[in-house]
Amino acid sequence: MSKRVLYIAMLLALVLGLTLTACGGTTAEEPTNNTTNTADMEEPTEAPVEEPTEAPVEEDMGMDLSGTTVTFWSVYDEGDALNDLINEYVTEFNASNEYGITVEHLG
Repeated sequence: MSKRVLYIAMLLALVLGLTLTACGGTTAEEPTNNTTNTADMEEPTEAPVEEPTEAPVEEDMGMDLSGTTVTFWSVYDEGDALNDLINEYVTEFNASNEYGITVEHLG
């Protein structure tokens, strides 16, 4: 048998195999009867709405954070409205936090 005939036979076998695989039969699934008797179903009830409560505040976490400095980097330049807003928040935080933490904004 020549190489050419062998090559053609292998190519035909490959194409035939791929064709049969691609067109392979799939079995149709039998439809199932998933009906529910609505007479047995209960009407949904609304869950009672609970008022939110404040989370308990830990009096002493066992850590002294005074003197801690957090450096906050942002992508906004001086004069940018968002940079100014961040600076306002940082100033407010630094003035009002009770733990002695200081935030340094670099933007």
